[in-house]
Amino acid sequence: MHPINKKNFGSTAGRLAIKFYDGSSVKTGWVLAQVGTSRYKVTNGNTTKIVTLAQTTTQVTALTAGTGPDSAMRANLGTIEITPHGGSAENVKKLSGNHATTVQGSYVTWKLGVASDAAGKGTVAIVANAAPTVANAIPDQTGTVAAAFSYVIPANTFADLNADTLTLSATTSGAAALSTIGFAFNATTRTLSKLAGASTVGAKTIIVTASDGTLSITDTFLVTLS
Repeated sequence: MHPINKKNFGSTAGRLAIKFYDGSSVKTGWVLAQVGTSRYKVTNGNTTKIVTLAQTTTQVTALTAGTGPDSAMRANLGTIEITPHGGSAENVKKLSGNHATTVQGSYVTWKLGVASDAAGKGTVAIVANAAPTVANAIPDQTGTVAAAFSYVIPANTFADLNADTLTLSATTSGAAALSTIGFAFNATTRTLSKLAGASTVGAKTIIVTASDGTLSITDTFLVTLS
């Protein structure tokens, strides 16, 4: 899934950028609300109006030209420009759920991302989904077989460029279940705990995986019981 970047306009962050004709020239503004199929209420801070996304290359040309005999055509048009990763700018003609179709014929899966352009200018860029990363390695832990043991994986262990929600899971060597070494993991609370009755001393390998639903990363640490 590709995230569409949000834009900053002045002190207002996180707006979806759109180009439209304000009566004198083409301006880059932002979407306030969707009011119908491919119809949006937009503003540039001065002019607020309802526009329909350009549906053909002729309409796109009329809008972006900003001058000439096509003023009637471009008067109520807008365009959300998308640059597919590694490609050229295209013009969205319909956003539906998490899918977008473009005038140029592309069909992409998208979601709003967190990257921003402080100047609030240019195209709305589609960037490739990035794998999570290990931001802070999990330190090795120690415990005793005679006492209870629990450890909460720090919330800042993993990071994700696209700000995707990460799902954690844990196994031991060979992708074996943690129960085989006397441990359990609660993904909701990020808590690793020793099972009652676990009495084997030594170093236990814990492999924690963070997934964004498509890509994943792992971090490995040891819990040594004495």
